[in-house]
Amino acid sequence: MATTTTGKPINNGVNVDALLGAREALTKAPEAAQFKWRATVNWVNGTHSRSTVEGFYGLGGEQKHKTLFTFDADHPEVFASEDKGATPVEIVLAGLASCLPLASLPSRRCARSSCARCPRRSKPEWTFAASSAPTATCATGSTASR
Repeated sequence: MATTTTGKPINNGVNVDALLGAREALTKAPEAAQFKWRATVNWVNGTHSRSTVEGFYGLGGEQKHKTLFTFDADHPEVFASEDKGATPVEIVLAGLASCLPLASLPSRRCARSSCARCPRRSKPEWTFAASSAPTATCATGSTASR
């Protein structure tokens, strides 16, 4: 298990103690867990659009990301488009797939374990498709579906 310069235990880039502590705090104060996520979209040309994400409401007030995030959406040339971005469906799939690694974090006991047998100790690779279940493949070669 690696540690940061602040001495907090980190597992695969996640401060598990802080994450579990936040979950416990939000369970005790459900009003703080009311989040509103926002994105703004602007039409560029044809089927090409550009969305931006900058702020959100949560923890009882307005919050802001450290940076402005931009996402281009378009359709492939086979749809008489210019293919200047992922399709909207692919963007939604990427969003859903990006939730999976966090949702699959091991339990507190396993997250602190140095057990080489733990299939979730390594960084899994996820594939997500509209027609199949997500699959995690770890460096150990084991595969798990959720």
